[in-house]
Amino acid sequence: MSRSKRILAVTSDLGTGGAERVLLNLLNYLAENESYEIHLLVIKNELYFRDKVNNKIKIYTLGFGKNEGFRKPKIVKLLAKIIQIRPNVLFVNNNHVASFLSFFLLLFFLLRIKLIWRLTLLQSYSSKGNSTFHKLLFKIKAAAFNVIITQSIDMTNDLINNWGVCENKITQINNPIDIQNVLKQASIPSSINFDSRFKNYVMAGRLSKQKGYDILIERIANYSGQRDFRIYIMGKGPLQEGLKDSIMLNGLQDVIYLIGYQNNPYAIMGQADGFILSSRHEGFPNVLLEANALGLPIFSNQCPGGINEIIIEGINGNSCNMYTQSDFDTSFSTFRKTEFNKSVIYDTVFTRFSYNVIMPKYSNVFNKILEK
Repeated sequence: MSRSKRILAVTSDLGTGGAERVLLNLLNYLAENESYEIHLLVIKNELYFRDKVNNKIKIYTLGFGKNEGFRKPKIVKLLAKIIQIRPNVLFVNNNHVASFLSFFLLLFFLLRIKLIWRLTLLQSYSSKGNSTFHKLLFKIKAAAFNVIITQSIDMTNDLINNWGVCENKITQINNPIDIQNVLKQASIPSSINFDSRFKNYVMAGRLSKQKGYDILIERIANYSGQRDFRIYIMGKGPLQEGLKDSIMLNGLQDVIYLIGYQNNPYAIMGQADGFILSSRHEGFPNVLLEANALGLPIFSNQCPGGINEIIIEGINGNSCNMYTQSDFDTSFSTFRKTEFNKSVIYDTVFTRFSYNVIMPKYSNVFNKILEK
């Protein structure tokens, strides 16, 4: 096959996060629907989704350890593999990897390799600094890429207004959702059964500061309405013990449950009455699209990162400022009383974020850059 059709995607891992699922779905789509030769280079050993990679995709792993950095031997190994594959387009799905590879712009230019970077988080929240020096360094790194793909209006505006990235370099594409797969997984019986005497809400994501579970616990502890509901949090992470202690200290052990990482969260979500997101910031949260695909209304913090693009107030959910108790109380009570229409909720996802809507936009980006 002509090298002009060769695409190499580089990612840190094939872990359980939303960014990894989007990358995998995108590559599988391209492998089936476009005449590209697709290669996937995974830097670390985490390959949870290995069995879901299309057999048309050639996959490689560099075998980095979970917390292993880019030391000289590893740098050589990474660059050697890229040179060996010698793609026409290098597609990067990890902010740290993108920053690292930008230092080798001259090498990629000489090899006639074009670069696409898909951001996964708002830069102002993922960066370790926002000084003039940090912004200048980021602007230089961003200039190394031919195209930068953002997931939401918030991400686009952040790059332009706060980091000085040229607007012409940015292409905004919302995340796609594999609706059929979500519905299929949700049809599998779950090992967890909810108490039908209560409204049952679910949350999902890494137990980290970004996800704002601590905010949710504080709001529920001081909620002025009745606690005739239960909240089940799916996920694991560094704050697990701290969150467990906070739930106990606030007397919420019969209201909020940490149920750990779930191999099939959709089977649990499919039984729920709604989905809650308390994040401090996001990129474009896939889990909200997945919840809506199952007909679940969303109750979300009005955090930066696509919430205002996903939620149509009163139609597929409600949002509020969770930092304010009074706003939370009013909005949560409204959410709990609203009779949402599951079919309408499903349509809000299908018509805006389904594969048929989103994936052709990615194909268009690759086709344009391959033609240049």
